[in-house]
Amino acid sequence: MQYINRSAIVVKYKTPFIEWRNSLYSGSSLSKVPSDSENLDSFNQDNLVYLLEEHDDNYHLESLLKQRYISIFQDVLKGWCKDNSKWPSELSWNLFNSFFEINAHSRVKDLESIPLRHSLFP
Repeated sequence: MQYINRSAIVVKYKTPFIEWRNSLYSGSSLSKVPSDSENLDSFNQDNLVYLLEEHDDNYHLESLLKQRYISIFQDVLKGWCKDNSKWPSELSWNLFNSFFEINAHSRVKDLESIPLRHSLFP
């Protein structure tokens, strides 16, 4: 078991994101996810985790996130809607923070002996 030279961030959905997601289905028979806190917790049970370079402090982490938030934002939106014309018109840092809660972890250990594999799909 060894530490890897990465930090992990967990991207959790907030109510404004769920409301945007629900707007994609307005007038549709597809079920909506209510945005109350109980269902928000349920919706956040299996979140995306992104690996970033190691960070020493919150200032460094924020700097890393500000450099990469657009890629993370686009990745999450694409997971819900491939048509980027339906995405919010401006993917700003403020909107990112209103849509997502970021949980950061600076110490990441790899429990497996098999090498990491990179893939575009899970």
